[in-house]
Amino acid sequence: MSPSVPFYRKLPPGLVGAAPLAILLLVFSPSAHPQTQNICERLGALKHSGAVCNLADKGLTSLSSGDFDGLPNLQALHLSNNDLSSLPEDIFDGLSSLQLLYLDNNDLTSLPEDIFDGLSGLYSLLLNDNKLTSLPRDVFDGLSGLQYLYLNDNSLTCLPQSAPERITVDVKLSKCVEPIIVTITGGTAVTEGTAASFTLTANPAPSSALSVAVTVAQSGDYAAAGATGSKTVAIPSGGTATYTVTTVDDSTNEVDGSISLTVNTGTDYTVGSTATATVTVRDDDPNICERYHALLRGTAWITCWLKNEGITSLSSSDFAGLTNLNLLVLSANEISSLPKDIFDGLSGLENLALNQNTLSSLLEGVFDGLSNLRDLGLAGNDLSSLSENIFDGLSKVQNLKLSSNKLSSLPEEVFDRLSKLEILMLEYNELSSLPKGLFTGLSSLQDLYLHSNDLSSLPEEVFDGLSKLKILMLTNNKLSSLPEDVFDGLSTLRELYLDRNDLSSLPEDIFNGLSKLEGLALNFNDLSSLPEGIFDGLSKLEILWVRGNKLSCLPGGLPEGVKVDVNLPQCIYVNITGGSDVSEGTAASFTLTANPAPAAALSVSVRVAQSGDYAAADATGSKTVTIPTSGTATYSVATVDDNTFETDGSISVTVATGTGYAVGSSATATVAVADDDSSGLRLEAGPEVSITGGSGVSEGTAASFTLTANPAPAAALS
Repeated sequence: MSPSVPFYRKLPPGLVGAAPLAILLLVFSPSAHPQTQNICERLGALKHSGAVCNLADKGLTSLSSGDFDGLPNLQALHLSNNDLSSLPEDIFDGLSSLQLLYLDNNDLTSLPEDIFDGLSGLYSLLLNDNKLTSLPRDVFDGLSGLQYLYLNDNSLTCLPQSAPERITVDVKLSKCVEPIIVTITGGTAVTEGTAASFTLTANPAPSSALSVAVTVAQSGDYAAAGATGSKTVAIPSGGTATYTVTTVDDSTNEVDGSISLTVNTGTDYTVGSTATATVTVRDDDPNICERYHALLRGTAWITCWLKNEGITSLSSSDFAGLTNLNLLVLSANEISSLPKDIFDGLSGLENLALNQNTLSSLLEGVFDGLSNLRDLGLAGNDLSSLSENIFDGLSKVQNLKLSSNKLSSLPEEVFDRLSKLEILMLEYNELSSLPKGLFTGLSSLQDLYLHSNDLSSLPEEVFDGLSKLKILMLTNNKLSSLPEDVFDGLSTLRELYLDRNDLSSLPEDIFNGLSKLEGLALNFNDLSSLPEGIFDGLSKLEILWVRGNKLSCLPGGLPEGVKVDVNLPQCIYVNITGGSDVSEGTAASFTLTANPAPAAALSVSVRVAQSGDYAAADATGSKTVTIPTSGTATYSVATVDDNTFETDGSISVTVATGTGYAVGSSATATVAVADDDSSGLRLEAGPEVSITGGSGVSEGTAASFTLTANPAPAAALS
């Protein structure tokens, strides 16, 4: 039970002189303020105009921050006889008028150090009958008005040093002997060559010099020889010691570093909450851009121009401190390799030019951190391969130059993170094939340069997804054929270069869907003819290159006004169809059609062939058909009506290549020829023979069977 003492000298009129329990053990009644959310109102424990809250004997097991919000006038709070084992640090925040606090007869095992902060008017504090074994060092700081403190029936052995001197305590406890706590702070940042300074503080101050173990460490390479590692610092009786770490002023440009000092555990002190301090050490040496006087600062951009400086190698720290660099040009040097961390810290870099060096490989991760890079130039090096993840992280790159290297193959996923890429230059390499998914994900790509490689074929799906592509250059490869659907989906393509390959033919629908194509290069291939409708749909075509082929004419379908690099007439396409099937002795008829109709009679070469032996003598082989200016000619092939029974056959006529026309898509026609002769044999069905068995017999008796022929034969039938 709580002790009865005169705690109420500051209570409101009408409560002065009353016994504590009589005052605080109030009968529950409905809350007068149902809209508030504090626990006193919720449990109907608030009385006397908000001055008293009685929550004793409520079976409370926990309290939450904010449970006592909105009670600025509360003077007495009774939490006795509950099951509270802990309290939130800020549970009493805002109770600036509190004078009486009952926490006795609970299960409290510890208290937060700052739990009573702000309760400067607290007069009496009851913590008796709990399970406290110790109290935080500064738990009573700020309780300047405290007069009565009850701690009986706990397991306390001493009082914190912060306990007020002139208060009444219900148990006799001496002040705790507090450990010496050592903390450390670091001085201001220094430049290399200046000592880094640290301050160690012992609280309370030791009665004699205190030896403290510390560890000195560094980031970078700034500390003097022997300055790092385990050290000892003596803190005098004044309680404060300064420790300095010497740094070296060298001539190497390097990333800024630091010196750190950590207090280690010891026998005569305790390490405080601030156990480590760090002092920044700044490099004062010029970076490579400054050494070459190549640093240019504009109003919006910072550029380092190191082109053609004869640089053969780079070190990891050459660009240290250039965090705001935007453009770095290292082209036309003799750099053969790059340190993995060479570009670390250049997060603002937008343009990196490494063209025309002697780079033979790139370390994976060398471009990590260049998240703002938009233009990367690697052309004119000796790169023979690329790792799959070399460009990971370069999500903003728009222009990638890999031309004039020695790349013979590429990983299928090497470009799959470059969703913003607009220009990809792979020309003048040694690529012999492309993975079908190489360009998957390059949804922003507009220009793709693949000319002057060793490509002999293309996967049908290789350009799938390049919906914004405008220029595709495949000049000077070894392509002998193309899949019919290889350009499907390239609806925005403006220029297509297929010149200087080994193309001998093209599918008729190869350019279907390229409605915005303006320029088409087919020159210097091995084309002898082009399909009849190959240019259908190319309504925007402005220029066509076909020089250097074996073409004698061009198909129709070209838009009016298109410029062609050679003067060729429009092709007359000859197609053939076959007439109805015939019986032997009737001529097989074929119709040849010239489109457009020729201005004069046109001689067309055909080849007549047969299946079986029906054509008249000399009717097969190479023939000539003349198509008049009407554009249509009928050609007949005589067949022979013989008396020989034979299998049905056919006559076929094929349009052969010739002068003055092109072979159309219907180049061969066939007419079936039926035989009309009998075999000369008469086959008559014989009688049907059946068999039945006789009755069962005993051994020694013959078994009997009856064979019946129906109808009965005219003579004996074997």
